[in-house]
Amino acid sequence: EYAWRSRENYAVAWWLNAETENGIIDGLLSLGSLFVRGLDQMRDRRVAAQQVVGTMLTGFSKPVLLIFDNVEDERLVNAWRPRTGAQALVTSRSAAWGAGTAEIALGTWSVDEASRYLCEESGRDDLDRAAAESIALALGALPLALAHAAAYLRTTRMVTPERYLQRIKQHLSGVPRYAEYPRSVFATFTEAITEAEKAAPSAAAVLSFAAWFSPDEIPDELFRQSLGSGPKSLLAALEDELGLDDALGVLDRLSLLRFAEPSRAYDMHRLVQLAARDLVDDVSIAWVESAVEAANLAFPDDVKFDTWEQCERILPHARAALDALPSSVMPQAAGELARKCSRYLIDRAMYLEAEPLALRALTVIESAFGSEHLQAASAVGNLSQVYFYEGRYAEAEPLSRRAFAIREKELGPEHLEVADSLNNLGNLSIYLGHYDEAELLHRRALAIREKLLGPEDPLVAASLTNLAMGYVDQGRYGEAEPLCLRALDILEKTLGPEHPDTALSLGNLANLYFSQERYDEAEPLCVRALAIRERTLRPDHSDIAFSLNNLAIVYYHQTRYDEAERLLVRAREIWEKAHGSEHHYVGESINNLAGIHRGRRQYDEAEALYLRALAIREKALGAEHPYVGASLVDLASLYGDLGRYDDAKLVYERALAIQEKELGPDHPSTSRTRAALAALQ
Repeated sequence: EYAWRSRENYAVAWWLNAETENGIIDGLLSLGSLFVRGLDQMRDRRVAAQQVVGTMLTGFSKPVLLIFDNVEDERLVNAWRPRTGAQALVTSRSAAWGAGTAEIALGTWSVDEASRYLCEESGRDDLDRAAAESIALALGALPLALAHAAAYLRTTRMVTPERYLQRIKQHLSGVPRYAEYPRSVFATFTEAITEAEKAAPSAAAVLSFAAWFSPDEIPDELFRQSLGSGPKSLLAALEDELGLDDALGVLDRLSLLRFAEPSRAYDMHRLVQLAARDLVDDVSIAWVESAVEAANLAFPDDVKFDTWEQCERILPHARAALDALPSSVMPQAAGELARKCSRYLIDRAMYLEAEPLALRALTVIESAFGSEHLQAASAVGNLSQVYFYEGRYAEAEPLSRRAFAIREKELGPEHLEVADSLNNLGNLSIYLGHYDEAELLHRRALAIREKLLGPEDPLVAASLTNLAMGYVDQGRYGEAEPLCLRALDILEKTLGPEHPDTALSLGNLANLYFSQERYDEAEPLCVRALAIRERTLRPDHSDIAFSLNNLAIVYYHQTRYDEAERLLVRAREIWEKAHGSEHHYVGESINNLAGIHRGRRQYDEAEALYLRALAIREKALGAEHPYVGASLVDLASLYGDLGRYDDAKLVYERALAIQEKELGPDHPSTSRTRAALAALQ
């Protein structure tokens, strides 16, 4: 109503279904598509929506009004509200809002408004004002209940208004004792679902099934899965395709579900969802298990970049079904679904959300198959990857070795899944500073993949890259470069120039170049990698921070300090959000920020940051890790600049001891530290 009355004050007024983040994203994409053709077809919908709020809402002569409707979580508004060019109008059932929000409380309608609405929306000539007022009074003038009543009266003309009111009063006496919704909603819902069953006998089963998913954007394909077990009424409904279409259609007409043709998905009001769950309260576990099974069947088995869009579409419904299933109930489908969800969240750098799902997957799968089964190896490996990306290497290592041992025993020494475990163990060994072991593991993984997949497969490229990165850390640059170049060539040919894996390969080649101080060659690679990742990944993805950090290193060595600082600040924010403030990636960005302050001769700020980075790295990686040695070298160099030669000597000596032990006496970093120490003496 405000938007309509104030329409002359805004360039655009746009409605967003804001109960979930997916609803906000879809609404923003619909808006952005008015200005940029094909925006809603971008692979990463989150990135595309971020472009809308970031750049497309400015430049109008008047502000844009975004209506965030039915907000459950204030953080969603804070995350997606544009900072310039727009104003936000929010509707919510919550009364707890932060400072800076002007609140306008809305009550129910007046009886006069409610009865007028019923007369207009029902289209019934036989509904006089007195009968409409009686219905409105019985329903407490609650808009949702009135909407159900109007839809019922509009589609069920053989039922007189007086008869409808009589039925509503009967239903009001049977409201569940602990219902989390108004009595009027239950009454109108019950009468509507009774009528729906007359038109389509499977309507109640379909609605009860839908109630265990997230209420917004329920994909049509979730209703099209062939379930192996479940309530008889549900199985019969899903097996009859024509009957299913009739049921969904009548639920839409009676406003129990709302179908959106562009997305081929259904919305269910939250209060209707609660009432629908009460329909099956005595046997709800069987219905939840069916929802879990359907989500598992619809969720891609092979979680990769090409399937991200479908993963994102199913994810909120998979998580809702899993959340509704008691942890003590462990059907096999729940373990498989939890594992696939966690795998997808790992790919999207959402590690904190991935961890509980990975743990649940392991618990369910071990219960179903035992701890030595191949399915258990997959779940164990998945949890190991979560810990790896969180920097919890001591916890990741035994899990990774366990997954490898199971696979090698069950599949033999030359299976692709064995190569996957070797690859993961090799990456872990690099971060633990076990370079000799890492090289052996990566060489073995590479040999298996080349033999089984051929020399031009993306997995071969991954092994080449990982082997090369171990060489870079050891200063074996001549051996690393041809591996990096070959990996990049494979990925550009097989996955294309815009794939995130191609960006990873570009970043690794750039890392090699600036390790050799070849900054002019590294810069275009860093710029290209960052551009790919910003187009294909969410704005706060951890991999974007890697690209920002790499480009900042190049700018630092080109004395472009202001540009480097902006990139590093953003990288640090992303890494802190993804991994927490004590992760060694955060230590990396802080260490590089210290270098910028040192370059500007801001020595006090530089020292504080170097010490902070050193503390993070020591805590995360251990006191003898090569990255700790690198932090010590930078700190010692600063002390040399300040003329604090005794301090510099002590720090250089500690760094040299670490590097000689972990990298070897001939490593370039070791040689440089030895030379710096000799210069001091």
